[in-house]
Amino acid sequence: MQSNTLSGALYYVTFIDDHSRKVWAYALKSKDQQTIVVNIGGHLSNIVEDLDQAKKPKPINKEQVDLGPISPNTMGHNEHKEVVQEEQVDTIDRNDESTVDDVEENPIVENDGLEKQQEQATSELPTETQGSVAYEKKEWLRAMHEEMKSFHKNNTYELMELPKGKRALKNKWVLKRKLEPNKSQPRYKTRLVVKGSSQKKDFDFEEIFSPVVKMSSIRVVLGLATSMNLEIEQLDVKTAFIHGPRQWHKKFDSFMVEHGYDRIASDHYVFVKKFSDGEFIIFLLYVDDMMIVGYDTIKIDELEKELSKSFEMKDLGLTSQILGIKISRDRTNGKLWLSQENYIKKVLDKFNMGKAKPVSSPLGSHLKLSSKQSPSMPYASVVGSLMYVMACTRPDIAHAVEVVSRFLSNPGKEHWVTVKWILKHLRGTPKT
Repeated sequence: MQSNTLSGALYYVTFIDDHSRKVWAYALKSKDQQTIVVNIGGHLSNIVEDLDQAKKPKPINKEQVDLGPISPNTMGHNEHKEVVQEEQVDTIDRNDESTVDDVEENPIVENDGLEKQQEQATSELPTETQGSVAYEKKEWLRAMHEEMKSFHKNNTYELMELPKGKRALKNKWVLKRKLEPNKSQPRYKTRLVVKGSSQKKDFDFEEIFSPVVKMSSIRVVLGLATSMNLEIEQLDVKTAFIHGPRQWHKKFDSFMVEHGYDRIASDHYVFVKKFSDGEFIIFLLYVDDMMIVGYDTIKIDELEKELSKSFEMKDLGLTSQILGIKISRDRTNGKLWLSQENYIKKVLDKFNMGKAKPVSSPLGSHLKLSSKQSPSMPYASVVGSLMYVMACTRPDIAHAVEVVSRFLSNPGKEHWVTVKWILKHLRGTPKT
C-alpha cells in the first residue's frame, strides 16, 4: 500500500477462490506476519507466503482469519490461475488508500480503502446470480460470430506481410450487455478492437477521429418535433465501424447528398431534405445512431428502405432512447422530457455518492473556493461527467459546473466539497 492505514498496516495479502473468484484481502503491519491461520469451510490450515526465508525474520504471529465456506472444486495448476491473481491484485492496487467521506458537515477518515477495493475486485467478476452461465456463453459466442461475419462481408481487412522490423498492434474483444427499453433481457454486443493505446507518437494515430452531430442540434430538433408534432424515429447501422472504406462518414455523406439531402452550415451531421408539398425530413447522425424527424411516416419509410439497400440497418422504431438519454413524450399535450437518470446514478456510484444526502440547489451560497492544494481526488473526472450531464439534459447545473471547471489545474479542498454538493443535488433530482 502507498501509505499506512490507521491501524498501522502497510502491506496486504489476498486470497482468491479459484472456483468462485471471490477475493479476500487481509492487512498486514509487516512482512513477518507471513504465516496466517485460515479457517476454510471449518478446517484450519496454515498458508505461508512463498518468500525467501533466509532474508526474512521468522514469523512471530499467528492470527486466525475466517474466510467462510469455499467451494471444494479445484483445477490442476495452469497459467490462468496466475492471471486471475494478477488481475485482482491490480484492481486492489489502483486505490488501496483510506478514503474521506462526509458525515454531516465534519469529514472523518475511515480505514476502508482496502475493504472497498476488495469488494470492487469481487464485484467485477461474473457470478451465477447474474444469469445462466451457459446461456451467457452461448450469447457471447453468437455475438462474436456475427462480428466476424460482418468483417468478411464488408471486406474490412486485407492480409499482408508485416514490414521488416515492425510489430503488429494487438487486438481484444470488448463485450457489453446493452439494456433496451421495455425489454427484460439485455442485448449482447461484441466488438473486436485494436489496442490503439500501444501506438507510437507521430505514426498517424492523431488522424483517427469520428465527427458526430452536436448535442445542441439534437435538443433543437427534438424541440422542433415536439412543437410541430412531428414523427421521431430511430435507426442503427449494424457494425458501422467495419464497413469497407476507412472514412465511414464520408461514405455516408455521399449517400445522403446523392439522395437530395443538404448539410446545414452549423452542423455537418444534420441533413435536411425539403419536398414540393412543403414537408421536410431532418436526419441526424451520431456515428452509427440515426434519428429521423418528419411529417410523414411514408416518406420516412422510403428513406429507411433506401438506406437498407446500401447499409445493413436495424429499425428501432419510435425513438425512446438515444445516446443513453431517455426520451418520454406526451404528444396529446405537446410535451417531451429528456432524462439521464441511469447515467447520473452510475456517476454517483462511481464516486461513492450513491447514498449521499440530497440538496436542493446545484451550488450552495456558503461554499467559498480557495487555492489551497487538494489531496489526490478524481476532481477532473467528476467535472467531466458533470459537463456531459449539463450539455445533454441539465442546463440547470450550468453555472455550478462552470464555477468548478475553472480550477481543474489546481483544485483545493473546497473545490472537492463543492463538486460533491453538485452530485448531492443530482442525487435528489436524477429525473429532472
